[in-house]
Amino acid sequence: MKRPFLFLYIALVLCSCSLAEAAQVTVKIKNVKKNAGNVKVGLFTADKQADFPNGKAFMEKTVPANASELSAVFDSVAYGTYAVGAFNDENKNSKLDKVLGIPKEAYGNSGKYTKTEPKFVNSKFQIGKEDELIEFPLH
Repeated sequence: MKRPFLFLYIALVLCSCSLAEAAQVTVKIKNVKKNAGNVKVGLFTADKQADFPNGKAFMEKTVPANASELSAVFDSVAYGTYAVGAFNDENKNSKLDKVLGIPKEAYGNSGKYTKTEPKFVNSKFQIGKEDELIEFPLH
């Protein structure tokens, strides 16, 4: 085999292996205030769990709030432990607005609803070989 073809073959093998070790994560969000800005969705990793839910997410999506139920899809998510946080950014300022620490905009996460800021440990889930569907409402 000539060197250029050998390089191409190795590159294709490496690419196919990395794709096989990734999954798609679909986040289905309910109870969205229709026609009120955007919904910001963040996928957070275990190694940066201190950033959850208000810091910089590993992957982020912004979805127009044009329906009461919507989805955000994260492609090529590697095996690991993650958590999802989302909020209805009604004024499109890309941050969860709060008054005295209490959110003014609806929010939710991949764990159980709490009236206090959610913790990564209570919101985490595992990504393996299979695609994942995460569902939660905004409150």
